[in-house]
Amino acid sequence: MPSLLAVARRGWPLVIRLLTPPRLIRPTREGTWFILTTLGLGVAATNTGNNLLYLVLAMMLSVIIISGVLSEQSLKRVRATAEPPAACFAGQPVTVRVRVANHRRRTPALSVCVRSGGMRGPVIGYCPKLRPAESGWLSMRVTFPRRGWQTLEPLRLTTRFPFGLFEKATRAVPGPRVLVYPALRPVPLAAIAGLGGMGLLDDALKLARPNAGGLRKSPKLMTALVIGAGIGWLTADPRLGYRELSLPWIAHRIDVGALWIPLAMAVVAGSAHAVNLTDGMDGLASGCLAIAFAALAVVGVRHADAPTGSAVLPVWSASLAGACIGFLWFNSHPASVFLGDVGALGLGAALGAIALLSHQALGLLLIGGVFVAEACSVMLQVASFKLRNGHRIFRVAPLHHHVHLGGVAEERVVMRFWIVSVVLAALGISAFA
Repeated sequence: MPSLLAVARRGWPLVIRLLTPPRLIRPTREGTWFILTTLGLGVAATNTGNNLLYLVLAMMLSVIIISGVLSEQSLKRVRATAEPPAACFAGQPVTVRVRVANHRRRTPALSVCVRSGGMRGPVIGYCPKLRPAESGWLSMRVTFPRRGWQTLEPLRLTTRFPFGLFEKATRAVPGPRVLVYPALRPVPLAAIAGLGGMGLLDDALKLARPNAGGLRKSPKLMTALVIGAGIGWLTADPRLGYRELSLPWIAHRIDVGALWIPLAMAVVAGSAHAVNLTDGMDGLASGCLAIAFAALAVVGVRHADAPTGSAVLPVWSASLAGACIGFLWFNSHPASVFLGDVGALGLGAALGAIALLSHQALGLLLIGGVFVAEACSVMLQVASFKLRNGHRIFRVAPLHHHVHLGGVAEERVVMRFWIVSVVLAALGISAFA
């Protein structure tokens, strides 16, 4: 059988909790023991009639009354406000700062406990000694599973003041509303799937019958522009922080503003088609892609800022670099597997998307310098042929075929292009990391 003291110890907080509304004071564990001790002392003083016990009892009752009255007044000017982060993404944890302010001027320091949700909700933190006219800061980690407007869990304050005998809890303060953006983790995958699907259709049409030309250039270009516009539209909100370009060697970023969506279209479409033009020799495009993705991973790790959700981009870069190296095992001369349009367009679009979201659109011109040179050689060749009555600048475009027709063996052309790609990647890392 449980003792009378054990029943009182367990039942007293329950009785107080049932009889008092949420805004009234409640005894703490220490306060419960103090009140039970006072009751026992009162019984002893009544039975013995000892004046000293009556004096001690009067002092203890005074402490209880003063503590209760002051605890009732303690939270009248104590406020807690939650500051939502600038950008939240669905499924990604964010840090929310909570400011606790004591606006009272002539009270001792308060011990404030902040909970999320109800009285039994998780404790965010404590402000052990919040002096008058002072503020304290707490932090909590929140994850929003869905996108759109979401509301933070309500906050509830609890103070102990003074002596720690009683605590007073406020009603739940509604949390602020937060705009949660869709998670951008699958953006590189969407770029690979979109343009890779278009490349797969092109390759299937080429293999369907002999001498088939596949898709025209216009559908592939329009698909790349649409995917780039979609990525730009998803990340166009200035609060996300994606509309910034890193400048080389000065560690500074500029906001492109309204030019963001056209820039996204140009980067994604240009990168996809530049990689597709480079895919003309065994191992050339896959080796240069592995080097470029590895360089973007190094730069991304250096500048990955979690508040904007770009911390996952270095993981994408490193994964695709490893995939390209594994593919290169079978794609090296003599190749048994080829990229084709499905691989070249898809990986090129992913390269452009990762560079764009990592603020490295300018860095891609340097890190992917081989792709830029290949694309520029084709554009210059076509422009010269049309404007100069059939005169050509190169023997044949793209650039690697021009070098090959100059008498350099294919394996040596590929190796030298890899060396140039490594040098440009190292220069890009030094400029942007």
